[in-house]
Amino acid sequence: MKASEKRLGLILGGLVLLFLGLLAFNFYRSNMTKLNQQKTLLNSTATEQEIWLRQSDLWLDRQSWVQSNQPTIGSPRAATADLSQSLESEAKALGLTFITPPRLQEPVYVPEYDYHEISVSYALDGNLENLVKWALAAQQPKKFRLFKRFTLNTREDAPTLRVDCTVVQWCKVGEAGEVAEEEEIPEPEEEPESETEESLEVAEKVEPENSQE
Repeated sequence: MKASEKRLGLILGGLVLLFLGLLAFNFYRSNMTKLNQQKTLLNSTATEQEIWLRQSDLWLDRQSWVQSNQPTIGSPRAATADLSQSLESEAKALGLTFITPPRLQEPVYVPEYDYHEISVSYALDGNLENLVKWALAAQQPKKFRLFKRFTLNTREDAPTLRVDCTVVQWCKVGEAGEVAEEEEIPEPEEEPESETEESLEVAEKVEPENSQE
């Protein structure tokens, strides 16, 4: 074999090795990127779980509050009709006009949290004051009742306002009965007041005494 052929073989061999090295480096780098991403995700998940564990007592109290206060119904469809009748009576008492009849929506079961969502859609006409009163009566968070959709528009053909909305309520199915007395929703414990805030309060109490003297 001639010397030139040997040099050519060495060059080709070197290029092949270089190419294989680049492939191995790219493979290593892509794997390291994926591993770093997985590590970041796991660290974030661990931090989140630590926070949940530190607040476990609070969330257990809130779960107990939900179980004690969430409305219990016998039939989702019957409960939808009752909700519609109640809100319709409130609207008529305030002198509101139904642009279209109330639309009772099909109840939706949410298996993840074991509750039913019942809802009714309305198109109402009236003055602003009475519409606000009706909205305040319709939305009752402690009764698990709120607006899923709410739009307020002026009317070109009348000096009144139009409301298009959907009222929903989240209920559990069981033996229908009275809901327990309303309790306050458990909240995180407040941090103790700082010494600066306490000193300011003391100063505010002392100043009026000095002024009286």
